[in-house]
Amino acid sequence: MDGIWRGTSRPRTACGKRSGTHTWDDAWGGAVIAAACLHLAATVEPHLLEGVWIAQEHIDGHDDPHRPVVVQEGHLAVPQGPGLGVAPDPASFIPVATYGG
Repeated sequence: MDGIWRGTSRPRTACGKRSGTHTWDDAWGGAVIAAACLHLAATVEPHLLEGVWIAQEHIDGHDDPHRPVVVQEGHLAVPQGPGLGVAPDPASFIPVATYGG
């Protein structure tokens, strides 16, 4: 595992070695962070996973209008597209800072 996965997989591995339960919660980040959260949760032994929370129900709209990550009847499905399985629309992002010329 490289990049973000290396750092985020360490708590999962440590909990697994000690049979510790845990949850995966997103950080109000839209489709990308919700998809990453779901993919990580899918790698946890089911008896150790207490739950997954995403902010989708509290955010207006979806930044991937074609494949939104949504709660359906209390369940979440891991996105199935390439990579994280989502393709956010760049027009949906609001710049918070600009740099350079």
